[in-house]
Order: sequence, then C-alpha cells, then structure tokens
Amino acid sequence: MKAFEFLMSTKEGKALLANYAMKGQTIAGFSFSKDGKYHNKGINISFGAGVRDASVSGTTSFSLNDENLNVQIMVGNSSDNADLLDTFIHEIVIHADQSSADFSDDKVMNNSNVYPALRKMDESRGYKQHWQERNVNKAMTRIGLPIMQQYYNSQGIVKSNSAILKLMYGFRN
Repeated sequence: MKAFEFLMSTKEGKALLANYAMKGQTIAGFSFSKDGKYHNKGINISFGAGVRDASVSGTTSFSLNDENLNVQIMVGNSSDNADLLDTFIHEIVIHADQSSADFSDDKVMNNSNVYPALRKMDESRGYKQHWQERNVNKAMTRIGLPIMQQYYNSQGIVKSNSAILKLMYGFRN
C-alpha cells in the first residue's frame, strides 16, 4: 500500500491513473476532476497483491465483457517498497497502457499499436510490449524514472539515473 500511495503522491503517478479514472473517483486520497481517456473508452483498471508465479514481481491480466476491457494489475508480496513501486510502474506503463491503447482503437486485442514487424512475430503479448517499450516507447524513462528518483530522494538514497534505469529495464525478454 505504501508503494501505491507514493505513486499517487507524484504528479507522474496521478497522470498515469488519471487515464483510467472516473470523474469524482478518489484513489489513495486523490480525487480526479474529470473522466480519463481510457475510462471513456470502457477500460477499467484494478490493483491487488499476490502473484501466482513466484518468479515474477507483478502481472497484468485482462478480461473482456460486452464492450469493456478490465485490466487487473497484481504485485508480489515484498517488503521492498522500491521494488513494488517499480513493479506498479512497469505493469501500468508497459502492459496496462499498451493494452489499453490497443483495445481503444478498435475494441479488439490485436496488437494494433505495436511496431508493425512485431505484429507478424509468433511471440507473446508481453514480449511484444517489452520490445515496444525498450525500442520505441521509452515510457519507463519518461514517466518511471522521475517517480523512482523522487522515491529514492525521499528515502535519502543516492542513485544515478543510469542505475535506476538499469533496474527499471531489467525485466526479462
């Protein structure tokens, strides 16, 4: 909970969740003043703790019902708030945001928003989203890095940008 609350204490974190929020909704003490772009497209997001696979620190799953996409982000049980914060950021900016962009253009999960050559590859959605992030989007650098910098500064921990990015881009595939 502390990692999520810290995420919501940053302007970047609020902006991430604002995309999914409903006007008047309050998340971690912050109330949103307007509907987010994904909320208006029938995309809902929820968060929880506990992942089924102990080899990963977080997962993002999706379900479709009627014309809505439900995104569920789960993070592992960890006492390391930096790791949990990094996991929240990863799951939102890489998996939730890319899948939401994919769904919002044509209401189909068809990788329509990834680099064209990736669409033809017989690889998992997660692989395609990781590749897209590393090579095209760089949202972890634009959005995640400032959040993690603020976190480390709040804890009196000195880490260089390159050290933080190395951790943030340390995901497999």
